Amino acid sequence: MLWLFAILVTLTFGFNKLIMKYGFKNLNYKRTLSKDMVEIGETFEIITTIENSKPFPVTYLRIKERFPAALTYPGDVNMDKTKDCFEFTTTLFILPYQRVKRIYSVCGRERGCFIFRNADLELGDFIGLNTFSITKDYLQELVILPGALDLDENLVLYGNYYGQISIGLRL
Repeated sequence: MLWLFAILVTLTFGFNKLIMKYGFKNLNYKRTLSKDMVEIGETFEIITTIENSKPFPVTYLRIKERFPAALTYPGDVNMDKTKDCFEFTTTLFILPYQRVKRIYSVCGRERGCFIFRNADLELGDFIGLNTFSITKDYLQELVILPGALDLDENLVLYGNYYGQISIGLRL
């Protein structure tokens, strides 16, 4: 029985070493925006894809993504809000050759040009003793335009349809 326990501990530490050595290899992270330009109040999607393209699982992966504070998210997720951005935190266990896709539906509430920056990926081992982290650099822009005006309500007529009255009398 003691030999079985010793073999199990040895396999666990060997598997742990293997996961930490090749953890970020063939682990792909991609973030896309469904639209590059939106109006105030228009909903668009932020799509995050994590793909494990190796025969080993990723036992612990924490992803921290920062989005501009001018966006609103209608659902409840694990997010921390600061003055200029809010941060989504996702913790995953990914099997071999598995792809995980997260779709955030967000809405812009103020106009301007907003930049989506990098994401932090933190990889942990099987036992929970070590973690390694990397930063994936992304630079994506989103332009939020002011809302469209209704021309029938906001168009003000100055003068007569046939021109000004003073010019019409001289002709």
